[in-house]
Amino acid sequence: MPPGGAAARAGLQGISQTKQGLVLGDVITAIDEQKVQDFDDLYNALDQRQAGDAVKVGVNRHGEALVLTVPVVVLQ
Repeated sequence: MPPGGAAARAGLQGISQTKQGLVLGDVITAIDEQKVQDFDDLYNALDQRQAGDAVKVGVNRHGEALVLTVPVVVLQ
């Protein structure tokens, strides 16, 4: 995830590099309470949305379940 990109501005955390190695960022687990287990689930959940829609994104962040409200954007 690019620093300053749409996902980062929305509060999502990507993979980061530390002195100890790579640290896994947020793992998306749901979109608007629709379970996401793989890329197809994620694609299908987002394919039903339009740019500007706000979606609730369930994530696992370092073992903690969080829900973030994220705007849908079109990537260029």
